[in-house]
Amino acid sequence: TVLLIACLNLANMLLARGTARKKEIALRLALGGSRRRIVRQLLTESLLLASAGAAAGLVFAYWSTTFLVASLARVLPLTLVFESRPDMNVLGATAAFVGLARLIAGVGPALKLSRLDLVNDLKEQAAESGARPGAFSARNVLVVAQLALSLGLLSAGGLFGRSIIKAAAADPGFSYDGAILATIDPSVAQIGEARGREIYRQVLERVRSTPGITAAGLASTIPFGNVHEGRLVDRPGVPRDEKMFGPTYRIISANYFSAFGLPMVSGRDFTVAEEQSPNAPRVAIIDTVLAKQLFPNEDPVGQSIRFTPREGSSYKDDNVLLQIVGVAPTMREELMGQGENAHIYVPSGSNYRAAMTVHVKTSSPAPQAVSAAIETIRRELRAVDPRLPVLELTTFQRFHDNSLELWAIRTSGRMLLLVGTLALGLATAGVYGVKSYLVSRRTREIGIRMALGANPGDVVGMVMRESVGLTLAGLAVGFPIALLMGRLLATILYDVSSFDPLVFILSPLVLTAAALFASYIPARRATRVNPLTALRSN
Repeated sequence: TVLLIACLNLANMLLARGTARKKEIALRLALGGSRRRIVRQLLTESLLLASAGAAAGLVFAYWSTTFLVASLARVLPLTLVFESRPDMNVLGATAAFVGLARLIAGVGPALKLSRLDLVNDLKEQAAESGARPGAFSARNVLVVAQLALSLGLLSAGGLFGRSIIKAAAADPGFSYDGAILATIDPSVAQIGEARGREIYRQVLERVRSTPGITAAGLASTIPFGNVHEGRLVDRPGVPRDEKMFGPTYRIISANYFSAFGLPMVSGRDFTVAEEQSPNAPRVAIIDTVLAKQLFPNEDPVGQSIRFTPREGSSYKDDNVLLQIVGVAPTMREELMGQGENAHIYVPSGSNYRAAMTVHVKTSSPAPQAVSAAIETIRRELRAVDPRLPVLELTTFQRFHDNSLELWAIRTSGRMLLLVGTLALGLATAGVYGVKSYLVSRRTREIGIRMALGANPGDVVGMVMRESVGLTLAGLAVGFPIALLMGRLLATILYDVSSFDPLVFILSPLVLTAAALFASYIPARRATRVNPLTALRSN
């Protein structure tokens, strides 16, 4: 869309420049120049402009890609190496877009200027022809098209921005205050399962007995983390194609929910025996969302469920009956997800996982208390086993702020804001360029009006009235485009209507203000025309 707006802007500029060269082109034709050669010359000029823009665009693309890669490396949990180098596919696509821009921007003006009326355009007064175009002149149509497309992009940016704000402010289902996490993985240090189980037992025992820490629990994955694990679940005796769901799967220890300050909705938490023993009874905890899905009119506590095997599944507990011992509150897993996530939790004793995260809740959310708790946890982890690699030790708030999803949302929002601003700037420049050109071609008319008594306000009003008409036409054409953009974004918007009143009120107002400001500058400049100088022109 931005490329199309830029092409329309370039076409308008070439059309205005070509109109000023009418006498030159007419003279070339009169001296025997072929129309084909004139068209080729004008298309070559548009190609040079498009190529210069493409070169600048490639430099900007390389810079922005380098910036994005550096920014992404800061939020990824692993150290990855990215290469930013020219790609033949990208260069080929750029060349294709240059050709497309040349066609869109150059063909129309070139054909129009190659069909000049030699008799009229060789006359001296021909320079004034077209100075005051009709409502449906090519220049006005191009300006209206730019404004319409810009309104669509502004509206899309506004909807996405509102969605980001709503998602960031949504309730995650738990409090970040005093929440700390420490991710460890004994397998990195070549520590086996038996020793790994003992390490986790000692870590929890030491951390839970630390003053200032109210709860600590283990989990295989982290809410708002970069890794999510899902498994299919169904009820025995119910056809699988009717009651089969894919909740988020998480291995946890006892006190996991206490570490987030969440009480059980019904039933109980896992016991220490279920947390540690691989031979403990097979049990599970589900959240309120999965409870409503599987047991809409029943109490799920005491009921049995099972994991449904998938093709290529390596889980050992597929088809094993699990007794539900508790129902937990629902926790969000992602910012921009539609609806609430269903969850199923199984105890760490019967489901060993090498890499686990210790979730800790401090008694005080004060920064000093949290920092002291982090250092205490670091010491306790070293005391358990100096070889133990600590992959991450931070507050949950900092972890969430640096999450990959939040980075993607922020980056997408900034890019869309940049695109919307660029579109607004191009449309404003288009309006300014057209009005400046028209005012310059009407110097004699303005001089006559002022000589006959028109004051500067009359001249400004005359120019602004024409701009208001163009702007209103652009808004009328752009409104359906904005609605279409909203429909296309509807599936990824969070808690925002695709026809958000605030966005669809502010976007036209911003575009109107920018267009009128762009028109006001040449209008004010027109009032400085000296009537005597204007009357002598041409």
